[in-house]
Amino acid sequence: MELSEITRRSIYTCWALWILVPLKAQNSFSRIVAPDSVTVVASEKFKNPTVLERFLIGENYSKVWSTAVKMPVFRLTHTDMKVVELGGGQQTKSLKLEDHQGREWSLRTVDKDAAGAIPKVMRGTLVQTIVQESISGSFPYGALVAGSLAKSVGVVAPDPELYYVPADAGLGKYQDIFTGKVCFLEEREPTRKKSEKTESTLEVKEDIFEANDRLVLQREVLKARLLDMLIADWDRHADQWRWGIVDSTKAKYYYAIPKDRDQAFFLAKGLIPRVGKFVGMHHINWFKDEAKGLQWLSYKSWNFDQLFLNDLDKAQWERTTKEFITRLADQEIANAVNRLPPEIYALSGKELEKKLISRRNSLLTNVMKYYKYISENVQVNGTNEDEIFQVSGADNGLNISVFREGAQGQKGTKIYERKFKKGETFHIYLMGYNGNDKFLIDTSVNTKIKVYMYGGEGRDEYIFNGKMRNEIRDFNGKEDIISKSSHTKVALEKGN
Repeated sequence: MELSEITRRSIYTCWALWILVPLKAQNSFSRIVAPDSVTVVASEKFKNPTVLERFLIGENYSKVWSTAVKMPVFRLTHTDMKVVELGGGQQTKSLKLEDHQGREWSLRTVDKDAAGAIPKVMRGTLVQTIVQESISGSFPYGALVAGSLAKSVGVVAPDPELYYVPADAGLGKYQDIFTGKVCFLEEREPTRKKSEKTESTLEVKEDIFEANDRLVLQREVLKARLLDMLIADWDRHADQWRWGIVDSTKAKYYYAIPKDRDQAFFLAKGLIPRVGKFVGMHHINWFKDEAKGLQWLSYKSWNFDQLFLNDLDKAQWERTTKEFITRLADQEIANAVNRLPPEIYALSGKELEKKLISRRNSLLTNVMKYYKYISENVQVNGTNEDEIFQVSGADNGLNISVFREGAQGQKGTKIYERKFKKGETFHIYLMGYNGNDKFLIDTSVNTKIKVYMYGGEGRDEYIFNGKMRNEIRDFNGKEDIISKSSHTKVALEKGN
C-alpha cells in the first residue's frame, strides 16, 4: 500500500483505533539450499496473524507471503550484468543493472518495509505496525500474472522472473540490501524494439504540448488501462508508466508501457482498511468477483486518463474493450495464473483464475460507466504551434477537429477528431496554448454543450457562425480577431 496515502489520509484512523498490537519478532528466512535453487518464503512478517490482527487488518494474503516457494538463485557474478545504481520507492528497493548489450534490467525486492516511508516520529509506534501489517493485502507474486496477461492483450509491459538473491560479491556495497531477498528480475524498459529508448510521462507531456507532430496512440493506452481495471490495480499514477516511441515520416507516436504491479489483486478485509476506505481512501478497491467501482479505483489516474484518452469516443471505448475481452479467453487467463509458483497456485490459483474470469465478464458494463464519468468534461489540447480548431454539428454529433495550420493559413494534417453528444459531455475545453490559433464555429453548430476556448499567447482568431454557448479566455486581446455571437462571453487577460 502506498505510504503517502496512509500517512496523509489514514493515520488519524489508526490513532483513533489505538489498541496495543505488539510488533512481531522477525525470524530469519527458512531455507533449503540446493546448487541452483532455494526454497524460501516471500516474507516472514505476516506469518500466523493473531486474532486481533485478523480483525483489525485482515488475514488477506498472509498465507501467500509466508508459504515457502522453490525458486532459482540469481548470482550477479555469474551473469554479464553490472550494477548501475540503486533505485526503488519508499517500500521496495531496486537495483538497476546493465548487460553487455547495453540493455537495462531491474532487480526489485518483493518484500516491503514500511519504516522508510513513515515519519521518524511515528517509527516503532502503532502506526508503523498497522501500515506494515496492511502490506499483507498486496499479492506478492501478482507481477508474474500481470506480465502474462499483458502479453495476451498486446500490451508492452515488464514480464518478470522470480529469484532468490544470496550473498554475492557482485552486489558490492548493496549486499546488505539484497542478500537473502526474494526479487523480481525484469527488463527495465521493455519496448517493441529492444534497442528503443523510452520517455517518462512528464517528458511526453512536454513533447505533445510543444509540437503538433507528436501524438499518443490512445487505443494502446486504453488497452493498458483496461488491464489495470481487470486486476484491480489502484496505484496507477503518472510515474507508473514509461513511453515507447514509433517514428514515421509525418509524426512521432508514443505508446504506453505500464510498470510496477505492486497493488495488483489487492485485498484487505480488516476493520482498519474498511474504515480507511469509508473515511477517505475510496480508491483502495478490493479484487472482487465483479469489476465494480472503476471510477474510484481509477482515482489516481483521473488526470492521466483525461489527457491520454481524450480523443476516444464511446464507440471506440466499446470496440477496444470488446477486443480486449475477446483476447482474454479462459485459457489465456489460466495460462497467466499458472505463472505462479506451484506452491502459491495450490493456495490461490483457482480463486484468482475464477475472479479474473468473472471480472472480465463484467468489464464492459463497468468500463462504460467509467467512460461516462471522464467524458462529462473533456479537454482538447493544441500545442505551442499554430492549429485550427473546428466545431461542427449538433447535440447528437458535435464534432471537434484540430488541424495543423498549413500554407496560407489553410487546414493541414488533422491531428484530432472526436464526436460528442449531449448528455455524455457537458463542457469542452479547447486549449490553444501558444501560437497563432484559429477557432472556427460552423453554421451547422446547434448545441447546449458549453465550449471554452483558451487561445494563450499569440495572435488568435475566433469566428462564430453557429449557436453554441461558449466562452473565450485569451491573452493579448488587442491583437486577436473575434467575430462573436450573442452566446459568447469574452474574458481577456494581459500577456506576459
